[in-house]
Amino acid sequence: MPRARAFHLGLLLAIACAPKTTIPIGTHAHPDDAAAAAQPRTLLVLLPGRGDLGEDYTRHGFVARAHAELGVDVVTVDAHFGYYADRTIRERLHEDILAPARGRYEHIWLLGISMGGIGALLTAEKYPDDVDGIILIAPYLGRRRTIKAVMHAGGLAKWQPPAKLAWDERLWAWMKSTDTPIYL
Repeated sequence: MPRARAFHLGLLLAIACAPKTTIPIGTHAHPDDAAAAAQPRTLLVLLPGRGDLGEDYTRHGFVARAHAELGVDVVTVDAHFGYYADRTIRERLHEDILAPARGRYEHIWLLGISMGGIGALLTAEKYPDDVDGIILIAPYLGRRRTIKAVMHAGGLAKWQPPAKLAWDERLWAWMKSTDTPIYL
């Protein structure tokens, strides 16, 4: 019981200290200038991990590599913890980035690191027509007990979701049933 109290106290403190959210969510567009004449048909939306900034992807070479190897346009997103704490990450990504971009791009992929991974999955689950694929790097995938249950069953294909789903179990059930490509 004391561990649960400490966890909840820590969670409340983290939420109270979360940065304020903005409408629209902060973004940084990085069009692929080399492919501008060909009009890139794919947009890659990069979601940072907790404590990181969208522009960290630029500093660490993700954007340059996406341009050089994939010929895609890139948007980095300032999706900090505040958007997760107030549960607006899905709506902000949909309304501020995905829906407006859908008319300009044939394909939209989300790439998320850690907390950004859960944001990518939650968004694709709620707005499946707006996301064509997901790339996850060290994603946060929910509670340990849920991950252990999936592993104990022999993997996602063999895991049977419980009748009453918690938020992370719902997400695992969606991953099991979706046709959206997910790369871990």
